[in-house]
Amino acid sequence: MFPAVTEAVNLEDMIRSTIGILRATAAAGAGLPPWLRWSFRLLPGRCLVCQAVADLPCLDLCERCLTGWPFLSLEPFGTSDPGGTSDSGLREGTTFAPFAFATPIDAALRELKYRADWRWAAVLGAVVAARALVATQQPDALRLPDLFVPVPLHAERRRDRGFNQASKLAKALGRRLAIPVWEHALRRPRATAAQTGLSAAARHDNVRDAFRLTPGVEQKLLALRANRATLSIALVDDVLTTGATLDAAATPLRGLGGVELQRWAIARTIPTSTTSPT
Repeated sequence: MFPAVTEAVNLEDMIRSTIGILRATAAAGAGLPPWLRWSFRLLPGRCLVCQAVADLPCLDLCERCLTGWPFLSLEPFGTSDPGGTSDSGLREGTTFAPFAFATPIDAALRELKYRADWRWAAVLGAVVAARALVATQQPDALRLPDLFVPVPLHAERRRDRGFNQASKLAKALGRRLAIPVWEHALRRPRATAAQTGLSAAARHDNVRDAFRLTPGVEQKLLALRANRATLSIALVDDVLTTGATLDAAATPLRGLGGVELQRWAIARTIPTSTTSPT
């Protein structure tokens, strides 16, 4: 498991710092291919929330709307188990989900997931990446991962939807943070029922043993780990509720030694929220 702790911080400073990084990285061109920068010069972005002309550079979002997003002051950025490593040698660490699953994040993720509005993957990825860079400068600093691995869909659901929203989000994060994304590192050979509406225990039972490493990936991960003391892998999903899906996706990696696992999501459900997660 990857428990998280809520800690009071100055949310206004956090938001201003996130906006500052969005502006600075856009000015430097970080994570932005030339065609994207030029497209925003030719046709200014439109805020996906309020539809006004966007004033955040190279992003379909305005500063005013971003300041109203449900930022969370979520820590920790350290390990979750007292000894630091599991019996398998796997270090289970960071949970990073910087927003509450509330307006407008809930609607944004539905637009991405069910209407294939991929602009939201770019916007959400950019903002979460900027928030992560802010977190690297805080006490108990977040350590950015070496690798992003999106939670896969079962092949049938992938065909029906036409894409995997977790992959779209992971790629957006990877571009902004210059971190490689191994889109096909995991596979999901067993189809599972939708998690929505299930109890916490039922969610864990539903996805138990649902994930496998893709053939050949273990050797590639071991080769990559050989060049460093610890290989940090972040599993990426859209919403964190009980953590059942991300925990199940981590299971195939637990046989590897010298690996630190993180779990990243755009948003997490909170007890006071009455909105159903995606």
